[in-house]
Amino acid sequence: AYLPVAHLSLYGDLQISGGDPGVVSAVAHGHGAVLHWFAALAMFWWLRGVGLRRSWSLGAAALFAAHPALVESVGWVAGRKDLLSGLLGFLCLGVVARQCRRGGRAATWLVPLLGVLAMYAKATAVVLPVMAAATVYWTRTLSPSDAGRKQVGVWLPVALLLVVTLAAAGHHFTIAAAEGVMDSSPAGSGAGLGARLAQVPGVYAHYLYTALAPFGLNVLYPADQAFEAFRTGMLVSSLVLVVWIAAVGLAAVVGRKSNKACVVSTGLFLALAALAPFNTAFPPSAIAVADRYLYLALPGFAVAAAALLGRFTVLPVLVLAVLAGLRTQDFRS
Repeated sequence: AYLPVAHLSLYGDLQISGGDPGVVSAVAHGHGAVLHWFAALAMFWWLRGVGLRRSWSLGAAALFAAHPALVESVGWVAGRKDLLSGLLGFLCLGVVARQCRRGGRAATWLVPLLGVLAMYAKATAVVLPVMAAATVYWTRTLSPSDAGRKQVGVWLPVALLLVVTLAAAGHHFTIAAAEGVMDSSPAGSGAGLGARLAQVPGVYAHYLYTALAPFGLNVLYPADQAFEAFRTGMLVSSLVLVVWIAAVGLAAVVGRKSNKACVVSTGLFLALAALAPFNTAFPPSAIAVADRYLYLALPGFAVAAAALLGRFTVLPVLVLAVLAGLRTQDFRS
């Protein structure tokens, strides 16, 4: 993996600490916590730019910040790539939203710049063009009277983002091929195509459950057992996935007359899109069940939940915060 943005960040921690192991650990963990809170602020800024209510935006950002599944990205120092790709990605989407509402030329270069930096923090930021397109739709639906709606150049930054994202993805692919790792598959996906396809609904159902009920999180990931469970439970998982997709479509139809339904449908769609890189059934597959892979997907779930719960969002935030505090003990060493 060639991730200079994430690796330079860690190198900075090393330089600040003077190389002392104990100090390095403290600096790296503190830096990770700060980056996570900045990512939550960037998410709030993005949602407000879209035109989401302040209370919904704040509730969604709080759910994201407190979710125990993301403790892995913060507490595990190597999870720095998740934090940086998330922070840069949310900033990128926030600029897209403001381009829709206000116009201007800065987004033309700022959106692809943030996108390529996110890609070199973690390559799964490849979903950003899809999330950016959804952000344009979202902004125009929630803020139809804004002057930015008439801007001819609204789609230009998104198109440039797509170009640089695909170029960076090609670069990642070339490096991996040169290293000879393209022929290897992660644990659980070394079976035939049919078996790998059978795992995909289970992975989606797993992430949905983890997002909504983050109990019993396991840092060790018994992958072989998990993938076998996904294959044997394919029918139930497929039903869950079908219901999820149907909910996106239904809420989108209703969303033409209801802001809440629009927010819920877009949130659920964003979660689906953000999880796509971790559900590829074709080798080299990134199919996996690590909690940290929810970093770009949780905002979608959080937005949908905040819109549905309204003022009651504070209750799950408190519960999640307690669970997150307990989960930090898994990453003390």
